[in-house]
Amino acid sequence: MTIVNKYEIFENSGNNILSHAFIISPSLIELRLKSNSEIDLSKIEIFEYDYSEDLTDNFPIKKSIIPINIELAGNIINLHFHKIDLSKNYILKYHNEQIDIYLDYKIGGILDTIFKIDKEQQLGFFMLNGVASFRLWSPPAAKIEVVFYDKNQNIIESGEKFLMTKSHNGIWSIDLKSFNQEKYIFYQYKVYAYGKAKLALDPYALSMAAFSPFGDDKIGKAATICKSSEKFDLNSDIKFSNAEIMASENDLVAYEVHIRDFTIEQAQNGNKNAGTYLGFSEKIHHLKDLGVSHVQFLPIMKFFTVEETNRDFSGQDSRQSNYNWGYDSLSYFSPEGWFSSDATNPYTRILELKELINELHNNKIGVILDVVYNHSFSVETFENLAPGCYFRLDENLNISKHTGAGPTIESRRWAVRKLIIDSLKHYVEFYKVDGFRFDLMSFMDHETIRLIRHEVGKVYNNQNINELILHGEAWVFSDLDTSTDSEGENAAFTKLNYPKEDLNIGIFNDTCRDSILGRDAQQGFIQGNNHEISRVASSVMGGLKDFQTKIPNINNDIFKNPYNSFSYRPNNSLNFLTVHDGHTLWDKLNLSTENRNIEHRIKLMKQTAMILLTSQGKIILHAGDEILRSKPLSHFDKNRNRAHTSPNVIEENGIVHFHENSYSSNDFTNMIRWSRLNNQYAKYAREMKDFYKSLIEIRRNLAGLRMCKKENILNGLKFISNSENSEKFEGNFNTFSDENLKELSIIFINGPKNQKMFLAGEIQPKNVDANPQHNPYSVEFDHKGIGVINFDKKEIKAFDQTKWSNDYYLHFKLVNEAGKWETNSDFYSYNGNNFINSHHIDKDGKIVIDLSIKNYNTYDQFSDNSSILTYWIDNSLEKASKNSFINVKEILISHNTSKNHQIAVIENIRDINEWKIICSNETPLMKNLTIDENMEYSSNLKRHILYKLLIIPPHTSMILVS
Repeated sequence: MTIVNKYEIFENSGNNILSHAFIISPSLIELRLKSNSEIDLSKIEIFEYDYSEDLTDNFPIKKSIIPINIELAGNIINLHFHKIDLSKNYILKYHNEQIDIYLDYKIGGILDTIFKIDKEQQLGFFMLNGVASFRLWSPPAAKIEVVFYDKNQNIIESGEKFLMTKSHNGIWSIDLKSFNQEKYIFYQYKVYAYGKAKLALDPYALSMAAFSPFGDDKIGKAATICKSSEKFDLNSDIKFSNAEIMASENDLVAYEVHIRDFTIEQAQNGNKNAGTYLGFSEKIHHLKDLGVSHVQFLPIMKFFTVEETNRDFSGQDSRQSNYNWGYDSLSYFSPEGWFSSDATNPYTRILELKELINELHNNKIGVILDVVYNHSFSVETFENLAPGCYFRLDENLNISKHTGAGPTIESRRWAVRKLIIDSLKHYVEFYKVDGFRFDLMSFMDHETIRLIRHEVGKVYNNQNINELILHGEAWVFSDLDTSTDSEGENAAFTKLNYPKEDLNIGIFNDTCRDSILGRDAQQGFIQGNNHEISRVASSVMGGLKDFQTKIPNINNDIFKNPYNSFSYRPNNSLNFLTVHDGHTLWDKLNLSTENRNIEHRIKLMKQTAMILLTSQGKIILHAGDEILRSKPLSHFDKNRNRAHTSPNVIEENGIVHFHENSYSSNDFTNMIRWSRLNNQYAKYAREMKDFYKSLIEIRRNLAGLRMCKKENILNGLKFISNSENSEKFEGNFNTFSDENLKELSIIFINGPKNQKMFLAGEIQPKNVDANPQHNPYSVEFDHKGIGVINFDKKEIKAFDQTKWSNDYYLHFKLVNEAGKWETNSDFYSYNGNNFINSHHIDKDGKIVIDLSIKNYNTYDQFSDNSSILTYWIDNSLEKASKNSFINVKEILISHNTSKNHQIAVIENIRDINEWKIICSNETPLMKNLTIDENMEYSSNLKRHILYKLLIIPPHTSMILVS
């Protein structure tokens, strides 16, 4: 297997003159030179490869086509021909240099026109009336044969060559009569292209032989299995659809889970089904009781880096982990065999996955698959099949590795787009899947996503293409055009550039996570970081672009920031607190909450859940959060640097480090610990599970908590001021680019005496590291511990306020050495920093940072009780899916994250006797109960409501209804 950054697709590094050569059309070859050096055009020769011998490389060549005309323009030479035979491979020579002539890589070029496949063309292996058919798209290939293997993956030496025939559009085919599927169980293609013969996996293979990344075969073998097999007839009469369980698309409460994580803990007790499709079925009752609408499986399409036949439990002391999340794609049609009870039987993985989905549907739970069409793990997966056709190229004509996870799949290529759509259709038609989550969706173009909605949506329901659930990661991160006004097949699908058409596609709202909990190790609103209230408010209303609010404690600059207010419709926002990549909810609060009292931390967990599940839009939960899931570090984890600790941590069995990127960690780290329901955490785990269950039920019954129409949210959700007399703070400078801000002086006090430190962070310009090795910004502290750094207008305008955050603050921190991140732990918590707002700078351009206060920020000096967020909702605008709360007309929700009682001004409450508290994180659920007189704040609540004031106790959230 070749790592993408070591793979030279065009192999021209040994040349000094010849750079690239491409067949642009059947009559034109374009030769690119490495410079404008003089060249004797008469010395250019073209040869063709002779594949008559059974070799793997070093094929003989023979003189071939001669151009009728040659044109030179700078470093481009155009060679014209009467007609180029596109069934052959050519090599161009000039003196002692040579280069293969590839089919032109450009989107919309020869691969997408002459070699365009009909979208209805059936590819892969299929059988009809005893005839076995193989179909494959590979325009560059000049010869392909099918190589067969027996059940033990040994090659079948029959003496017969199964040579395929090439059609005009690059489709290779062979039909074999009286085909023996019991004998010819597995196969690969041997593809001859550009002077090499390589084995390739059929990208349309419905199943595979057992695969190991540690074996000699790094390609994988397809199974001769087709959909029509009688073995797949499960006689299921289950009828299920999203519309059956959801009144609208925003009823979605998905449960993101890895098949193995869900039940592998039971392997320690001898359960043979632990970690499998079959084992998952044994725990469905938990999901049904919890009340989620869907499960969202982490990738179940065949991935690369696990040995499928090894299902052994990897414990705390295991030195090797045969484990992966699955974002290392190998096949887009075959299910993962590691999750099956028998990976060696290619039928088993298919049957057991179908049975699991049927069982979930039988329990009224839908199924969403996490799919990875943005990259593959191995270059050879597609390069062996059709060199230069499947991967996106960068500006230097190398395979793009911009995802950071592997070679980028070229979604704009017609045949690749067809592969993606055919794969999705297969999982909808054959497995009855109800939706898809797209990993790194921003690497897919607008047109591909649009076609997925229309074509795959039609397969799910031809009367309503929007019923199929589609959502994904739309970060502003891509090798396509991320401009906010880009459109079509060059436009990246990002959070800031949603297609103009209403495609009902949810976008992961990381503003929700970052503002409520804090990004990485930073603290959020729930831990008392009050400056996040504006971003929390934007999440509560589903990130709608046109929402207006004028209450004093919400900063409209932050609230209306396009990254926070990004959605055109509420169905665009997929709200979440935690998912697989990142800390679990329990671990996050364990690391970042200073109060070590477990009761307090449980209270905060409930509060985060209340904010999430009372927010407009769609919801996704991380499996196990409802029972205090944790990911403790094992002894020999190879990514120990991705596990964190802090002075706040309550240790578990001596462990104080917890993982936030456990993609290849041991089962010990990744397993969901059902034992928490029966050990020392049982009281809290059971309480939390019941709390989640109740919140989901409340959300499902109150239509006002998940409205579908944008206008209903704009008119029916209002934020309420936390003070009758508060006024918005007016600063001296609107932004850091304010023309009146001529210079900026940051004055550090209570710093180290007689010491030099360096300033890192967003004060560094764009395209410069946050802490470069030659950091020009140093701070000299005097004998009193005072240090000053000055910035002129040019330097201020160069600040990059997107390096560490997406808010309107300037984030920075002091470090001991340039280029290194060691700092003073008295000044900063883990991953902490200072931040300032331009409003807080005095009229002379000066601002003071007090280093005696950890993570000092100027916002806290000016915040005006911004630790309470209260909002009123009209519950009469849309219909609920059930009737238990049918008479609720209004909803009032308040979240106080401070250590003190807070007051909200309530204009909507007229008669206290008409209102009930149905949920609070301070007490057990009080659904349909009147206000409990024994609650600490009940008398105050009643008394102050009469005066249009609502008193909320410290660290408390509540839902009231009328």
